[in-house]
Amino acid sequence: MANIENMVRQYLVKNHYDGLCNPGNCGCDLQDLMACCEPNGTACEAAYRFDCSRCMDGPDFNNDCPMCDGDNDYMMSTDIDYCHPMYVRGDE
Repeated sequence: MANIENMVRQYLVKNHYDGLCNPGNCGCDLQDLMACCEPNGTACEAAYRFDCSRCMDGPDFNNDCPMCDGDNDYMMSTDIDYCHPMYVRGDE
């Protein structure tokens, strides 16, 4: 049976997205898609997932990232180039 969640999931997978985000507010990946049960049809956008663990060990411990604040293990962005690790183990 087709429902909105399944149709959105199929679109995201087909177009190589990782989930949805409402920029500046929230985000969800494919594993937890629409967990809020209140997807916003005008604010939710196709997005890419960035794991916060990529810079958790860095000297600034995500102090500059409002989305990776210790409560979240990933963030979502509509910009595939948005998230650049502040520190990657082994880099100087």
